[in-house]
Order: sequence, then C-alpha cells, then structure tokens
Amino acid sequence: MRRTTRVSKWTAQRCVGPRVDVTKYFNEHKVNYGLWGSLGLLLGMLCSPRETPNEVDFVIADRDLLSACSIVEKLGYVRQAEGKTGIFGFPPKVGKLEEIQRFCPRKQGTNAPTNPLPINLIPASLVDFRDTEPAYIMESEVVGRNGDVWKVCHPSLPGLMDAALSMTDKHARDEDQHDFPHYTMFDIRRDAYTNMPINELRSQMLFFHGKSMWLQMVDITFKWEDQGGRDSYEEIPERLLNLAYLLKPSNGEYFLDLILTFPVYDEDFWELEEKQFAEESWEEVFGVDAVEDELPVQEPVTAFHATQG
Repeated sequence: MRRTTRVSKWTAQRCVGPRVDVTKYFNEHKVNYGLWGSLGLLLGMLCSPRETPNEVDFVIADRDLLSACSIVEKLGYVRQAEGKTGIFGFPPKVGKLEEIQRFCPRKQGTNAPTNPLPINLIPASLVDFRDTEPAYIMESEVVGRNGDVWKVCHPSLPGLMDAALSMTDKHARDEDQHDFPHYTMFDIRRDAYTNMPINELRSQMLFFHGKSMWLQMVDITFKWEDQGGRDSYEEIPERLLNLAYLLKPSNGEYFLDLILTFPVYDEDFWELEEKQFAEESWEEVFGVDAVEDELPVQEPVTAFHATQG
C-alpha cells in the first residue's frame, strides 16, 4: 500500500502560505530559489507531510546564496553558527552538512518574524538540483494568513526527480541501496551513524534525503498503472518515458530501471486520476508538460533510447 497520502492543491496552498512569507522577499530581489523538503513536496507534489513541519527548507542557486542569507537576516532571523543537524528524510539526529545555512527567528524585539519557523538554505549543488534548467522550476500560488496571495517557486516533478536520483545514484553505499532504494531502511541504532566516518555519514545523509523524496514523489504523483511489475522499457507508460526524457540521460535510464523493480500497489487502493485536477492535466500539475516542446518528432521510447546512444 502507499506510504504517503495526497492533499488537494487548495489545501496545500493554504498550509504552505503562512510558513513562507520570506519568499515574497526572495521574489522581490530575484533570488533563484525553490521550496524544498516537506513543504516543497506538499506544494509541488501534493504530498501530505508525515509530521507537522517544524522548519522550512529552500534550495538556493549557489550564486544567490549570499543574497538569500542577507535577506533572511534582515527579516529578523539569526544565523546558527553550529549549523543544522540532520536533513529531511534522514531521521537520526546526527551529522551536519556544513554547506546548509540555518537561521532561527529572534525570540523578542521589534524585528521578530510573526509565528516563524527556522529556515534552512541549501545550496543547489549540495543536493544536485540543476536550477538553470527551465523545466525544473515551477510557480504555484499560496495563500497567507491574512488571505494575501502570491507565487512561490518550487521544483517540478522532473526537477525534483532528477535531483533525488542524482543523490541516490551518487551516494548509495552499495549495490542494494543503489538498485533498490525503495526497499532501503535507515539503521534505527543511533550509534551506527555516530561511529561512522564523516564522509560516509555525509553520503548516507544525502542518500536518504534523495531516497525519501523519490519515494514520496512516486507514491503521490504516479498513477496505479505506473507502478512496477514490468519486464522492459516498452511496457512503461508513455508519460513516464516522457518524464525520463526530461532528466539528464544517466538519470533517465536509472529512473526507468527503478520503475521496473518498483513494488506494485494493490489494485483497490486509491488511484490518481486526471479528473481530480479540475482543469489541469497530470502533466500540467507536475510540470511534465515541458516535454511537448523538448521531445524530437518521434515515438517517445525511441526518443529516449536515442539520447542514450
């Protein structure tokens, strides 16, 4: 059965808005950013958070990181010199990724943010997010606590998928983690990580970060008939072949290989249907419609294989 539940776009817009006021200033100063982590999955992929969000993650283009930090500080947040422990998708509270800039709100004073959460600014290069790809970023409206409406940037399904697969591909500890990330579990023993060499711990943090996003994306954005149980690429639905085409070539092939091994859900479980998205198609909701302009004039499966040659 599915591990993640889906919310409506209406719900996502109203859950996210009050938590991301800072994006108004990112937009004003033209910072290249994307909402990331649990709130990014909520707004972009309609994934219901498994726990109430207690922080806000943003992926920031490396070239804009200093500007983003300055904006957050001017809004009354304080940079945490000790950094951030852990990362979304990696439950053990161990390990630090020094590239992540963490800010917490002031507890008092006239510049203190209203009902704020800690903010983590994650360099795009750390999580392999290719922010210069036009098809990898989208905008969605959110609704603030006072009813104000504005647009927030977040990764599209191709953009988030490409980053997640880059991390599982690059940081897998062994062949099993690489080939079957959906079956991989983290070690519940905290000392299994505290005694781990720093570079290995760093890789495992990023592997599980990518794995968690990959799994939640598949749970929510894929239709029942998209799931595993196939023997060849030719049996994979066209929409997923088109999605693979929008990934970098090595990730496209990796993605399709994973689809072939992904577990099949029960037929009687909730099924994603396009009619549930009102006036928008599956491709439009998740940012896969860019493929219409990108694909060569040939059959999608042929086009995908052509990129691998």
